[in-house]
Amino acid sequence: MKKILVKKPKILVFLCDRANYGRLKPVIQELYLRKNVNVEIACCGSMLLEKYGFSYKVIQNEGFKINYKFYSEVDGANHTSMTKSIALTINDFSNVLNSSKPDKVVIIGDRYEALGAAIAASFQNITIAHIQGGEKSGSIDESIRHAITKFSHIHFPATKEAEKNIIQMGENKKFVFNYGCPSVDYLLKLKNLSNNCSLNYGVGAKISFDKKYLIVIYHPDTKNNNEIQPIVERLLDSLSSLKNSNNLVVA
Repeated sequence: MKKILVKKPKILVFLCDRANYGRLKPVIQELYLRKNVNVEIACCGSMLLEKYGFSYKVIQNEGFKINYKFYSEVDGANHTSMTKSIALTINDFSNVLNSSKPDKVVIIGDRYEALGAAIAASFQNITIAHIQGGEKSGSIDESIRHAITKFSHIHFPATKEAEKNIIQMGENKKFVFNYGCPSVDYLLKLKNLSNNCSLNYGVGAKISFDKKYLIVIYHPDTKNNNEIQPIVERLLDSLSSLKNSNNLVVA
């Protein structure tokens, strides 16, 4: 009898910044282990830029193949540059999709580039799997996130509340799967945080786990760009005071 060859479905993973990869790494690892699918990776945005540490090299160094690279980041870090970056992502990712012809595209989160990727894939009738939709933040990120949800077909929220929100937006609950945030899977596999050299990739000062340290995170609201600089200045002033009184190193 003539052997019938069954074409394996192709899954294209979209990455646009370091945080994207950090959360999607466990998903990519799992996909690589599966023999019944073909996996491709497309990188764009800040991942390809030197000032952000060429983070695409981290992906390659960890054994994953980047099949497509395209430059979509317009310099400026303002509303106009972000809008233009979305347009470039739509245009260039459309070409990637035409070349790759994937069965599914995996997108995570709420980056503006992710919105461009979702628009490009949905208009080419490609199934979109969206991770971490349904969350609320109150900024433009929330609008982007919900828009990607409506363009997507399979949903992987990280919380019960996010799952509920997606279903309330009219998505079919049969295609909503609350499996949690992939970052947790990554952290659970870390046996010794200080030995994980990937924490010292990229730009900025190196992290020393032999000394006491304090992590401070500020997430700006892109709807109020004029307020960001004075807020950051006040934050840095406060950290300087803390440094002087507690003998801390501020990096």
